Amino acid sequence: MVAHGQLEGRTLVKRGKQVQKFVKYGGYAVSIDDILRVDRVRLYTKNDGVIEATKQTFDRHSIPHLFRDKNGALEHQLVLPIEFWEPLQTNFKEEK
Repeated sequence: MVAHGQLEGRTLVKRGKQVQKFVKYGGYAVSIDDILRVDRVRLYTKNDGVIEATKQTFDRHSIPHLFRDKNGALEHQLVLPIEFWEPLQTNFKEEK
């Protein structure tokens, strides 16, 4: 089971409020615990369309980040800059 998103086979899929872009790093973050459980990550993003990356891409190019939520809990994440994500669909519109 993954903490943030849904599993589709061995792919973690995140949509809507589960997807946050980190402007500081120019990429998207995923929990390290979640990455360890999957082979790929697919994001449905507001600005960059549908993008996907492999676990190996995270291993090679990600930036470690420690996220503190509004309750003060800490989560270890990896931020993958946008240039390392593979675009799958650029005209995606999230349904409300």
